[in-house]
Amino acid sequence: MCILSRSSLIVCSVVAILIMGFEVLMPAPFLSSAMAKQAFHALKVDGRRRRFRVHIPPQYDGVKQLPVVIVLHGAASNTMNIGFASRMSRQAELEGFFSVYPSGTGFLPGCFMTWNAGGCCGPARVKKVDDVAFIDRVIETMKERYGVDPDRVYVTGMSNGAMMAYRLALELPHKIAAIAPVEGAMMCHPPLAKVSFSGALSGPGDDRTMEAEATLRAGARQDGSVSVVAFNGDRDKVIPVDGGTGHWFGFKINCPSAQDSIDFWVARNQCRSQPEVHQLKGAKRFVYSGGKHGAEVVLYRVQDHAHTWPGGPGIPKLLPSSKQISATEIMCQFFFSHPKNTLKVLQSSSDDAR
Repeated sequence: MCILSRSSLIVCSVVAILIMGFEVLMPAPFLSSAMAKQAFHALKVDGRRRRFRVHIPPQYDGVKQLPVVIVLHGAASNTMNIGFASRMSRQAELEGFFSVYPSGTGFLPGCFMTWNAGGCCGPARVKKVDDVAFIDRVIETMKERYGVDPDRVYVTGMSNGAMMAYRLALELPHKIAAIAPVEGAMMCHPPLAKVSFSGALSGPGDDRTMEAEATLRAGARQDGSVSVVAFNGDRDKVIPVDGGTGHWFGFKINCPSAQDSIDFWVARNQCRSQPEVHQLKGAKRFVYSGGKHGAEVVLYRVQDHAHTWPGGPGIPKLLPSSKQISATEIMCQFFFSHPKNTLKVLQSSSDDAR
């Protein structure tokens, strides 16, 4: 048996925090006030065993349909980390919705997990994992086993998880009402971004420079509107808010700007091209309204904020996190005011096909 000293444990914890994607590690009991209300599920998708965790709020009675918020961890992170950083389970208990935490794919089981967001990242991208199919199955499983409102299915994610949220909105617009990418960019649609790595993140057989391809699957609805609220910090050195080359422990990520991603969804949702701009305490908010089926696109440009979750713990001086705004509270308010009107979407698709 190996016994670590207190100082060794502290050092190992700090290293783990850095390696696991800038999200503070905490024991499971600190994630929520009602940890007993957890369910763990395993699915077989595309020949792979995939897992996700569900936090069940006290408001669930097995009859009333509740919203669901799917929370995607960042590259090299995990479901517990993103659960603590976002505090989404606590919010779920306050507002009465399911919070769902899927696990990405690593080179080894449970190790260095990432999402295949099109042009990023790591093992999932190298192995060409079909994460869209996985999250699709997660949504269907939630509908089958729990009382989930199909018009109120939402997705958020941090970093690589944010990139995946953009891809899911693009490919599953008929199932997702709104997304909330946090410190991410859209890496799955032209103009193509290049992601360059210089170490283990690239994985076996990778030429270290990967060009993102347009990954619209044949069944994706081209006319699907999905509301978007995005959060990008002005001090993010990993996914720079203005685009360009980000840096992450020796890896380089060339990505589009937050505005590029927003502009795509403004056009796709047919919103007004000129935003309403609001200077808030700690952030500047850009609101593009008037979209198809009531869709709206909002960008929060968070001030003095790095590659962390706004309102989350962060790491003082090294990775400052804004305490002026809470991304979790803001996105939940946005989510629940933007349900998917399935009937209108299906009717529009039918009319456009004529």
